[in-house]
Amino acid sequence: MHSRFHSRLAGALILPALIVFGSCDQTSNIGQSVIDENIEILIDSAFTVSGSSVRNNNVQSRTLTQLLGDIDIDGYGSVQSYFVSQFMPAANIETDDVASIDSLRLIMRVPTGDFIGDSIAPMGLTVYELERELPYPIYTDTSLDGFYNTSKPIGSSIYTMANFRLDSLSKTESTTYREFEVPLDVTLGRRLFEAYKADPASFSDPEVFTSRIFKGLAVQNSFGSGRLTRIGQSLLRLYYTRKFYSEELQRDSIQHLSGNYFGVTPEIVTNNQLSYTPSDKIERLVEQGEAIVAAPAAYEVKMRFPAPEILSRYNTNKAEFQLINTLTMSLPVELIDNNADITPPSYILLVLSKDKDKFFADNSLPDNLHSFYAAYNSSTQSYDFSDMRSYITELAEKENLEEADYTFTITPVTVTMTTNGSGYYQTTVVGSVTPDVSTASAARFLLDKAKIIFAYSKQSLNY
Repeated sequence: MHSRFHSRLAGALILPALIVFGSCDQTSNIGQSVIDENIEILIDSAFTVSGSSVRNNNVQSRTLTQLLGDIDIDGYGSVQSYFVSQFMPAANIETDDVASIDSLRLIMRVPTGDFIGDSIAPMGLTVYELERELPYPIYTDTSLDGFYNTSKPIGSSIYTMANFRLDSLSKTESTTYREFEVPLDVTLGRRLFEAYKADPASFSDPEVFTSRIFKGLAVQNSFGSGRLTRIGQSLLRLYYTRKFYSEELQRDSIQHLSGNYFGVTPEIVTNNQLSYTPSDKIERLVEQGEAIVAAPAAYEVKMRFPAPEILSRYNTNKAEFQLINTLTMSLPVELIDNNADITPPSYILLVLSKDKDKFFADNSLPDNLHSFYAAYNSSTQSYDFSDMRSYITELAEKENLEEADYTFTITPVTVTMTTNGSGYYQTTVVGSVTPDVSTASAARFLLDKAKIIFAYSKQSLNY
C-alpha cells in the first residue's frame, strides 16, 4: 500500500487550489477488506520572503575575461578596473637559425561590441611587468602594492573602440573581434627567448614558469574615462628574424616571422582589480533596506527563505502518509534607471550563505539542494527557481532548524554552458558558474512580491 501511495502521488496533477480526492478500491482477493483512501493534494502560496543588500567587493575572480577602463553611469555608479595576469607558454618557440628578436607585443582581442560606454573616447593604458608572483586565491580587492613598479612601465598605448586608427594603436578587423597591439619593451622578449633556449622543459610547467621565468603583467588605465572594455583573450606575440640557407634558392635567405607564444589560460592566475562606487540613488536604496544586486563586485542580497513557515504548514494535522510534491519560487525585480542600458544580471546564484565561499572556491555547480541558478526573464522581469523540492525535503527530515539552514545569498554570476554528445544524443549542461566580475548590471529585488508555491500530498486510510 505504501508503494501504491507513492506512485499515485507522483502522477497527481498539481492545481492552483485545494483538491480532495476520495477513492475506494475493491478487489476479489480472499481475505482482503475494503479500504477507503482519502488523498489530499494541497497547494499553499501564503509565504513571504525578506532580505537586504550587503557589499560584495571581495570577490574571487574565476574568469578569463579581463575588464579594463573607467566609467561613471548616472543611476548606477562608477567602476574602475584594471587587470593583472600570468601567462602560460602556448607553443614551442622556434630557435633554429633565429638571428634576432625584433619586438614583443601584447595582443588584446575584444569581441565585437563588447564594451560599455563611449566607443570613440580615447583612453590610455600602461603595461607593467610583475616583479612578484600573484597570490592565490586572489580577489577583486586584493592589494597589489609592491607587485610591480609603477615608475618602470614596459609599454603603453591609446585605444578606442571606433572603426579608425588612433595614434600608435594598430588593429586587425574581424567579424568576431577587434585586435589591439601594444608594443612592449623588446628586452622582455629577448629574455624569454634565451630562457627557452636554456631550459625548454621549464616552459611546460605553469608553476615553474610563473615563479622562475615570467611572473606576468599588470595592465592599467592611464588616462581617460567613459568606457569599460571586455577583453576576451590576451596573448604575447613575439616577432623575430630568421636567417638560413635556402636549398631551393641556393642562397642565404631572411624571414621575418612572428608567433603567439604566450597566452592567458585557465591554468594560471588572472584577476580584475575592481573599484565600484554606487550612485547616490543606489546608496539611498541600500540605506533604506532595499534588496539591491549590482555587479561587478558591488552588491549582493542576503535573503531569509521561509522554510520554517513552510514546514510548519506541512506538519500541521499530519496524515499517515505525506509527500512533498513541488516547491518553486519566482523573484521579481525592478530595473534601476540609468543612462547606459545597465540591465539586471543575466544570471544569479541562490546559495546558502554558509556555503557561498566554498561553492566558488571548489568550482561547484548548482545542485538544486543547497544552490540554485536562474536566468533573467526579461518578459516577466523575474528570476524563476522551478525545482527546490530536494531542499525542503531534506529540511523536513531535520529535528531542529537553524538560521543557517534558510539564509541564502543572491549574487550575480556568469554561467557557461557545455555541450555533451553529438547529433540526436547531444545535450547542453551547465559547465561553470563563476562570480560576475566582467559585466556591469544592477536590479532591485521586489522581495515582498516574491511568489512561492508549495504543493504537498496527504493520505489517510480508513480500514
